[in-house]
Amino acid sequence: MPADDFRAAGHRLVEWIADYLEHGVMRALAVAQEACGAGKVNALGFCVGGTLLGSALAVLRAQGDERIASLTLLATMLDFSDTGELSVFVDE
Repeated sequence: MPADDFRAAGHRLVEWIADYLEHGVMRALAVAQEACGAGKVNALGFCVGGTLLGSALAVLRAQGDERIASLTLLATMLDFSDTGELSVFVDE
């Protein structure tokens, strides 16, 4: 595969992830905040949902958004550089 194809595929992946976080996770946080009438949200993520939530909160924080009061993660991978026993399920 030519280098340009890899770059294009990587760009599409980044766009897809950004859309997924914005229209999925971040929208869910906004809806929960609005439904509860709360100024801040206590967020909980489990498994891959926690991975997505952690990613979304990193983006929000980088944008200066401080509406998340706390984050609890259960059975969540954030660093995939050493997957340990999960390497049975995760491959390149």
